[in-house]
Amino acid sequence: MSQSLPQYQLQVRPSADGHEVWDSIRKQWLVLTPEEHVRQCLILFLADVCGVPRTLMSLERGLHYDRRRKRYDLLVYDRNGLPFILCECKEPRVAIDDAVVHQASTYNSKIGARILILTNGPVLLAFGRMKDGSWVRLAFPDATLAGGEGWFDAAELAFP
Repeated sequence: MSQSLPQYQLQVRPSADGHEVWDSIRKQWLVLTPEEHVRQCLILFLADVCGVPRTLMSLERGLHYDRRRKRYDLLVYDRNGLPFILCECKEPRVAIDDAVVHQASTYNSKIGARILILTNGPVLLAFGRMKDGSWVRLAFPDATLAGGEGWFDAAELAFP
């Protein structure tokens, strides 16, 4: 059974394009698309519930794959500055299916993160790469309970 990404009250303002949302990582207003809404909720969940330092988060940066320029949604570095968690966000109407797994895996073949997170909001999945190269499903802390802040620290120890 999968978890859902908690919904957060985001800082939103009206704009010529509809609405904008404040991105606390990039320190700028962005057009509020359904995918951006999911990404901003994931940032808050990882920071506030899972204990991921915001300073280790990188958003929508480019990478090259097969002579094509691609862009990841969210990458979290470990405390040694190495790619640790690669996140792929989709809008809620896009299913988290084999195509999304393939996209994240393709990006990760260049990045080398040890944890993959896939979400469209209603579905929130995480997988960690074991030392033997296999992938295992990871659980997240319950957002309604205190004590989940150690998730990131535990993940760094479990997936060095």
